[in-house]
Amino acid sequence: MTEQEKRTLEYDRFGPWVYEITGPDEVPAAFESAVHLGSNTRMAFKIPRQVERRTVRPEDDLYTQVIVLGETDVSIHELAGTGVDTTTVAYRDLVAVSSLHDLLYGELRLYANGPPISISYNTVSDHLIQSAIDVIRSARREAVGPAAVDAPFTRAPDAVAEGKMEHLFGGLVHQERRAHPVVVRAYEPAGVLEKRDPRVTERLLDLIRRERRRPVLILETQEGLVIYHGAPQVTRFGRGNYGYQRTELWDATVAQAIMEEDDRYVASRRVHLSAGGHHFEYNVSEGFELAG
Repeated sequence: MTEQEKRTLEYDRFGPWVYEITGPDEVPAAFESAVHLGSNTRMAFKIPRQVERRTVRPEDDLYTQVIVLGETDVSIHELAGTGVDTTTVAYRDLVAVSSLHDLLYGELRLYANGPPISISYNTVSDHLIQSAIDVIRSARREAVGPAAVDAPFTRAPDAVAEGKMEHLFGGLVHQERRAHPVVVRAYEPAGVLEKRDPRVTERLLDLIRRERRRPVLILETQEGLVIYHGAPQVTRFGRGNYGYQRTELWDATVAQAIMEEDDRYVASRRVHLSAGGHHFEYNVSEGFELAG
């Protein structure tokens, strides 16, 4: 297949969705010198440019990133000017992975050494991104060995009945249980927040633009914790917010959580969780408790 034929075929298939690469002919032309698929490649996919299809042509570079899940590491190849920058992360170095879902905007983040690696995508491809997370989790388990990950898992009673959760979060628990055993360790429902600011003007404004805490759900699995929270975590009345974020922290337990008073709001606390030098913070009410 000539380069022009390849670009024309790529153009015919182009859209907002993430496209799985199943063979060398599907690697975008701009990435051919950097991306090498082998028999040990677990999965590969390409992230399209966020443009309207009618504005592009077959000769354009239609994809901005190619992600390759290899035998021992993840490689993120990204267009940079006329070349390609490559970042490689070993599975054994990964401590967490998160995925943001906000209507059509999605973002996958990988946490290892250094700042998180972010990959933006259209959520019409959520199923493919979830498959990639499953592959990464499995590959990490192989890399670190079962003794490091599969610690004894106590099937303790759930801390919260699913019937008391918002419909979305109750559905997310069911979704997790279809994939693996989980225990609900804590759930913080949505609630109104009151600022600590003593100024009268701020208190009056607070009555008009009251801030609201979005739900937080903490699950324990055999490999660590899975946390769901509304995105953004704090919002104002009158604004529609439908996003949520899922964060999977490997080798983290509720025993490692630190809770402290939140100096921004009355009767509010912050839960801090750490994994491999990365810190995750969640806003909860004063009566919030972690079971386990």
